[in-house]
Amino acid sequence: TITVSRGAQRVEMPDAVGKRLDDIVPPLEDAGVPIEVVEVASETVADGIIVTQEPAAGVQVTGEDQVRFEVSTGADERPVPEIVGLTVDAAGFELGVAGLTLGELAPVADANVPLGAVVSADPPPGTVVEKDTPVSIVFSLGPVPVVVPDVTNRAATQAESTLESLGFEVIRAGRLVASDAPGGGAGAVFQQYPPAGTELQPGRSVTIVVGRVGP
Repeated sequence: TITVSRGAQRVEMPDAVGKRLDDIVPPLEDAGVPIEVVEVASETVADGIIVTQEPAAGVQVTGEDQVRFEVSTGADERPVPEIVGLTVDAAGFELGVAGLTLGELAPVADANVPLGAVVSADPPPGTVVEKDTPVSIVFSLGPVPVVVPDVTNRAATQAESTLESLGFEVIRAGRLVASDAPGGGAGAVFQQYPPAGTELQPGRSVTIVVGRVGP
């Protein structure tokens, strides 16, 4: 019985890019080909998928050669950006730039945060999370609305004081009246907008129409 050598065992390099490493290496290992695996982070290639290979597909290799694969470990983790105080649209943009997504939106009345601005985020800013993690946002509806009081038939200065104490901005408009007109005449409030009983957020404006005597 004569055994004849065929030389070094050869195996053809597969077209490995885009495939899982576990599916590629068995034939190379069976042929005794040394394999170097380098892990690299990738924003676009999933974990465990081959990104590059050396030599190229179709090259014959033996145990005296060495092949090299770069394999993706997926995207790196990243911190949640500082979005508190931004508008919801601006916060969504910043999250997208960071590789995260906008999660649930929840409104809350908050007198200390401007209307439409972000009050808090979950996970909070600075937390390190995986790519595409949704970040939920609580945004401000501004201060809790209060009932506009009835200030008609009061002196304008008293009406202004009452409205300003509730946080409203007072706009004064004039109306010509006779000096002996009912309701207090000149210097008194004849009308108000919005009317008494309206729920309005502090910081909004209330217009009072004040009687004045013509020339």
